[in-house]
Amino acid sequence: MGEKRDRALRRVRERDAQALGLSFRNLESGDALGGHSVLSNGSCLTKRTLTEWVVSCNQLRYACCVLSRTYEGQVCSVARTLELIGERWTVLILREVFRGNRRFDQMQGALGIARNVLTARLEHLQEAGILERRRYQERPARYEYMLTEKGIDLWPVLMQMLIWGDKHLAEGGPPVYVEHRDCGGQPDEHLICDRCGEPLHARNVTRRPGPGLKAVA
Repeated sequence: MGEKRDRALRRVRERDAQALGLSFRNLESGDALGGHSVLSNGSCLTKRTLTEWVVSCNQLRYACCVLSRTYEGQVCSVARTLELIGERWTVLILREVFRGNRRFDQMQGALGIARNVLTARLEHLQEAGILERRRYQERPARYEYMLTEKGIDLWPVLMQMLIWGDKHLAEGGPPVYVEHRDCGGQPDEHLICDRCGEPLHARNVTRRPGPGLKAVA
């Protein structure tokens, strides 16, 4: 299981490096830190000034930090979970799927994310068994991304993040209200409906705009 997870994370980091216009060969050999601008295909562009060289070094250091998402030596389920969903955009992609935006263009439009980055994140979530791709149109072939049971189990994680954010960060009020589909009650901190007492889950809630969203609009 650990080797499979490591291989999946390695593939994600390779795709991220490509999305940044870098290659692991350049990062590891230091070619991209030399006196010339070097593309991932090895071609040379132009002589760099000292300022440009420093900026490039800082960008590459940042890229290396961002791309490193493994927590070696951490025998911890929190760390292992972060290895799967701790990358930038990943939780927001899951948020959109829970909202019903399961198609690529829907997610891309809602998030404003680069298409290559979205593709990489979706492939990662499929490899992790959190999403699965299903065809909804034959000609031309089009697909949507559905949550697996493993993915649905992340709903309480996102809800606790939402509850914490509404409590501590939503100065203008909650941007979105999550409500029990049957009675209109809202989840408490234990994800129990505050009106009827029924446990809430991904399949029995709905959403409506809150005052925080209206304030921004």
